Amino acid sequence: MINHCIWHHNQTYAASVLYLYLPCRGFPIVSVALQPAPSGSQNQQLIQFDQVPYHAPRSYMVGLPFYPEMYCNDWTDDAQDSSWWIPMAFKTLGSNTVQWHSFSNCSSNITSSVPHNGWVMANAGRYGFYRVNYSEPLWNALAAAAADGKHVSSIDFAGLLDDAYSLSLVRQLNITVFLSLTKALGERFAPERAPWGIALGWLQRMSDVLSTAAYGANGDKWKGCLANLKKYVTDELTTPFIAKVQVPGQAEPGLSFKVNPKDSPELRMMRPQVLTAAGFLGHQQIMDEAVTVLKQVAAGQTVLSPDVTKAVYSLAVGSGDSAAYETVQKLYEQATDPAEGERALQALARASTASTITKTLEFALSPSVRSQDVSSLLAGLAKQGGLGFNMTWEFILTKAGDIQAKYGGGDLTYALGRQLNELAKLFVDEELLTRLKAFAVKHRNMLSPTFLDEANEARMINTDWLRFQGVDACSWLASAAAGEHSSSAGR
Repeated sequence: MINHCIWHHNQTYAASVLYLYLPCRGFPIVSVALQPAPSGSQNQQLIQFDQVPYHAPRSYMVGLPFYPEMYCNDWTDDAQDSSWWIPMAFKTLGSNTVQWHSFSNCSSNITSSVPHNGWVMANAGRYGFYRVNYSEPLWNALAAAAADGKHVSSIDFAGLLDDAYSLSLVRQLNITVFLSLTKALGERFAPERAPWGIALGWLQRMSDVLSTAAYGANGDKWKGCLANLKKYVTDELTTPFIAKVQVPGQAEPGLSFKVNPKDSPELRMMRPQVLTAAGFLGHQQIMDEAVTVLKQVAAGQTVLSPDVTKAVYSLAVGSGDSAAYETVQKLYEQATDPAEGERALQALARASTASTITKTLEFALSPSVRSQDVSSLLAGLAKQGGLGFNMTWEFILTKAGDIQAKYGGGDLTYALGRQLNELAKLFVDEELLTRLKAFAVKHRNMLSPTFLDEANEARMINTDWLRFQGVDACSWLASAAAGEHSSSAGR
């Protein structure tokens, strides 16, 4: 994004530019809609570009309430200045050419050749640092177009997914738009890391919050929603993609733990990311395959590529198979390569059943684990949300003395508290937070000074998300579980 703050002052020295740029407020959103052109031609439509502030109203609604004091260019204090110096790149259905449009006001209209029921996509190529929102018909058209990589590139698809979810967080868009967009992942069979990385990140975030809420009030409701989320991701996204993805240099389609050293860097990074997320989001076959591969490794029948070692270990442990857990634990204890030991230790933090979670918690305080690794093991276990989150905090609350002894006493606010701060974003339960407040008074040297405030803020945000975006998502996912959003019945 070329912001007026820099553009206007580009002749000044760097310090002046930074001073003027850094205080600039707001994160702009471009709102895009199509209207029939005045000419009346079916192939001519009016593209409307409008800038709106990036703002989350406290009361929930989809769509932003505007007030006169909300200037579209909220980086300036001049109410009369409506200039917005950002060149706009966009594409339309029927044209592979990226067009550029520069305007100096908050709104601009362009007449362009767009077929009836066609689409326009702003920020094509993702050159600009801003979000893009669309009218409902345009979102629907783009969701349909995203199934074909010839229409929507990998990087543009990733941008659409990220914009849709981010806009839902500030209540300017329904979260169901994001979910509808994800359907295209199960219909594109090229190894594209960017859209999968964005989508799986947000889907995993939804899973983490839902799984944590499942152990609180109205737990059964959220458990059902979590089950529907995993069913949707497995049936509509990961299963078809893993089975049909076209891997260059591979005779048959499909994604597995076998790595070709000649694979592209993008594919080599995408493979463990997709397979790991697929397993933890419900793909049981991937979990079982990881257990089988681990057995072969332990028997000396195969050697894992470093690309997928952590994925195999993590999925095998996450499967709940006790023999697989013991194998990974032994690999950690016998590791002579620090990197191998680290991969095995991180995998032990992916325990998912009460018995294996208990083993990991007890192992954390054993002589086999260095004191400097305890915090990452505990944090990794709790970061999964749900049972791991609750059991880890119960362990910390009841074993504080043993944890301090493991560290040799002293102030643990950095060695332990810094890692535990990562867990603040998952809080939903007020009762647990109340217990931690009392714990912090008794053990002042274990949690970081900012932890309780961050956890309380996250609890309120997560509670709001569950009440509003979560309810909408759960309704959509329930319909998907009933087959109403199946890609085979759609486009």
